[in-house]
Amino acid sequence: YAARICTSFLFSVVIAALSLIIFVGIETAVQSNRDWFYVAWADTNIARNVSGVLNGGQILVLNVVYRSVSLYFTKWENHRTYRDFMYYFRIKSFIFQAINSYASLLYLG
Repeated sequence: YAARICTSFLFSVVIAALSLIIFVGIETAVQSNRDWFYVAWADTNIARNVSGVLNGGQILVLNVVYRSVSLYFTKWENHRTYRDFMYYFRIKSFIFQAINSYASLLYLG
């Protein structure tokens, strides 16, 4: 029982780290190729806007994916009560969503 909980939390941390790596990859790719995003008629560079939209999409997609993965792992842990089930499901969801949603702000700040 405890090994299953530790395994699912470890998986949560790995997926959260993956979301941060994806964000850094997007940001690096967009900022290193800023010339691709130059709009001549507006005399502006839209690289920041593109990276922001991609980051927002990544946050939404990974939150949806992780919700189903978290539900699967919480069922796999086989909790005795519904209260325990919901408690661990909420913890896993909160940890991932907090890291996934706010890591980009910490990285840029």
